[in-house]
Amino acid sequence: MTQKTDQSGAVSGAGAFGPYLNKIPANPFAESAADSVDDGAIGTSAWYYDEMTGEFRAN
Repeated sequence: MTQKTDQSGAVSGAGAFGPYLNKIPANPFAESAADSVDDGAIGTSAWYYDEMTGEFRAN
């Protein structure tokens, strides 16, 4: 969501879509502003993102 993508959704500098966010927003429920997106296990960071499904949510 912070990069341009092409019609298939692949990240591409020449893509016609996005970026939709300048940066990933801070999670107000996180212990610190340093917490960021984690593609690991649920519950290990402020945000959860799964590249396989595209799921992105507060953790």
